[in-house]
This record gives sequence, C-alpha cells and structure tokens, in this order.
Amino acid sequence: MRHISAAKALLSLVLATALIAELAYAATAEPGSDATSNATGIEFDRLVAEFELRIEQRELRRAVEAFAEMQRVASGSIPHELWYQHAVACHEAGLLDAALESANQYVLVAGREGEHYRQALRLSVLIRDRLEEAERERQAAERERAQELAFLEALELKARTQQKQAVDLPQDLMKGGGAAPSMVRLPEGRVCREPREGGNCLMTDVPAFAISKHAVTVEEFRRFVRATRYRTTSENRRTGCYESREVVLWPGDEGYERSQREFYRRTWKTVSAEQTDRHPVVCVSFADANRYAAWLSDQTGRRYTVPGQVQWQWAFIAGTTIGHLELHPSKYWRAFHDWGHQKPQYWRCLDRAEDVGSYRLKGPVGSSCPPNPVGILFEGGLWEWNGDEGWNHGPGPQTRRIRVDLGFRVARNS
Repeated sequence: MRHISAAKALLSLVLATALIAELAYAATAEPGSDATSNATGIEFDRLVAEFELRIEQRELRRAVEAFAEMQRVASGSIPHELWYQHAVACHEAGLLDAALESANQYVLVAGREGEHYRQALRLSVLIRDRLEEAERERQAAERERAQELAFLEALELKARTQQKQAVDLPQDLMKGGGAAPSMVRLPEGRVCREPREGGNCLMTDVPAFAISKHAVTVEEFRRFVRATRYRTTSENRRTGCYESREVVLWPGDEGYERSQREFYRRTWKTVSAEQTDRHPVVCVSFADANRYAAWLSDQTGRRYTVPGQVQWQWAFIAGTTIGHLELHPSKYWRAFHDWGHQKPQYWRCLDRAEDVGSYRLKGPVGSSCPPNPVGILFEGGLWEWNGDEGWNHGPGPQTRRIRVDLGFRVARNS
C-alpha cells in the first residue's frame, strides 16, 4: 500500500507538471482548439488521481471535494466506477443524500452489467434505511421537544396559580403590645424529602401553612428577651458562637485541627458593630429559636413553631417552576444540582451572596436579595434553623452547631 501511495503521489506530481506546461501552451491557443481540450483532460485526470488518493488515505471529505471539482471540469460523462466510489465515500463520511444520489447514478449509467451493480443496489437500500431512521429520530426529538415545552408551560401555569394562592396575612397582635412577624400563607405542595438512586426523589406532601416573610430580626428577638429575661445559649457558653474560616493548611499539617474554626465570645447582641435592629438575629441555638416561638404562641394565642425542613424547602421554592417539578421527580432533584442557569433571580442572588464573604458583610433583611415569587425574603450568607433540628440554606438539612451566621424564622398553621 505504501508503494501504491507513493506511486499515486508521483503520478499527481507528473500530471501537475504536465498540466502547467499544457496550460501555458493552451493560453496562446484558440478556444475550442486541441490544446484547450488536452488541458481540460489533464485537469480531469489530475482530479481523478486526487480523488482516488484521498480515498486510499481515508480523507473522505477531501475526496468528496475532489469529486465535486471533477464534475465541474468534466467535458463528458464521468466513468461509472467513479460514481460507485463516490457513493461509498459519501456513505462512510455520513453524507447520505449525496451517497444515495451517486449510488443511483452508478446503477443508471453502469446498468445490470456493472461490476458493482448489486453492491450499489444494496448500498442504496442501506442508505435509505439510515435516512428513514434519521427521520424517525428527528420526529421523535420534535415530539420530545413539544412534550418538554408543554411540560414547562404546565409548570409556568402552576407557578402563576400558586403565586395567586399565596396570601399576605394580617399580623397577629400580642398581649404585651406590638405585633407578631409578617406572615405569608402558602398553599399545599410537594417537595423532595430525599434523593433516590437514578436521580428520583421520595416526594413528601406539605400541607398548607403560613411562614414569616423574613428571618426574625434583632428587634423582634430583643422584645422577647426583655419580656422574659431570657439568656441565650451563646450567652451561657464560654465560647459563644463561632465563625468558619477557610485555611490553607491540609489535613495532617501541624495546627490543622486547631485552625479549622476560630471561636469567639460572641452573642446575638455582639455579632458585629454594623448590626442594626433590622438585621436578622444570629448566633442563636435551636433551643433559643423554639423558646421564641413558644413565647410568640403565648402572646398571640396561635401556635407558632420553627418551620420543619419540608416547610422551609417548600417556602424557598414557592411560586417557581422548580416548585412544581413533582410532576417529574427526577427533574425536581436535578433542578437543585444541574439547573443553575434556570434558577430564579433570587436564588442566583443567594448563590452569589454566599461567595462574597461572611455574614457580617450582609445588611438588614431584604437588602441582599429580592424576594421569591410569593414575597418571602431569604438573606445571602444567612443559614436558618428548621424544626428537624438542622439548619437550611438550600434543599437539605445540616448539623446543630451554633454559628455566627445562623438565624431562624417562624411558621404556624394557616
């Protein structure tokens, strides 16, 4: 094969040299003269040699290009064997329409006596099968796309319906004066309680309930402390609450364990000099959050609690298309992990806010990110306790440590 390829290359060089000489002579010849015809014939032969060489080298696309140029300069009919070779090259290159056309042309010009007559017929059948299969795949893709669009339209409709069903409730008045936190009543829904193998979820029903529009603020928590003379967990601990910091040490390095967390004698009152009454209260424990909810229940006559995990999760995605992916549980879970570009604006804002630094850089409630579609505010960099004794800043629970960026909100029956 190497000798044949070398011979082909040499032939191409000889033909090219002859062509140059012939063209130089033909340039001075009259149109239609023998010199002009010879130059055209030599150019055609050069293209045939290139076409065959490219096929041997498996450069099928370049072979197809050479054949197209061959058709342009051909003064007469193209030898039928070349049509068959072109059909095979196009088929292997995935150019099915061109392959079918050349196979049919070969059968037409070579007839039943052609050397590759039956192979050309078989090739035509094979190409038609592939074209029909490609058409079926295209139609199936179009149907799937239409179903996807219908699915998304259904999600949009359900999201808009839920946005209308979510209602701002009047604030409950307290016996000691003042009002309870502002609440939003949410309709019933479903959330993914835990992922399952294959991307599916164990879906959990969430009855209708009400949840506070924002995390409990310093002002609201101070009212509780003054009324009850309550001391928080961080005030009773020598270490207070802590702030996690990134370190450059690796496990096994001297000082690694000690450097993972730096503890501070902080409480909810001394988190930051920039903290105002409208900031979310932080540095509170799960017990602190529950004591506040119990006091609020006593003051209003309504049963307030720390929202459970599924309640918190439902409130987080309420009024969004992601909030209705229970129609397709596997897509529900993918929404949390793979669909970042499709997340609502408030969610993307929270993701960005999580990257800019510690909680101390954040502002009062509602200042870091816009509300979700039903008017509930979530703060960038703030984690929240839930009634399952974990904390939330996304779809799953965490642990029970007291952090400097850990607050809470309240919920009650609607």
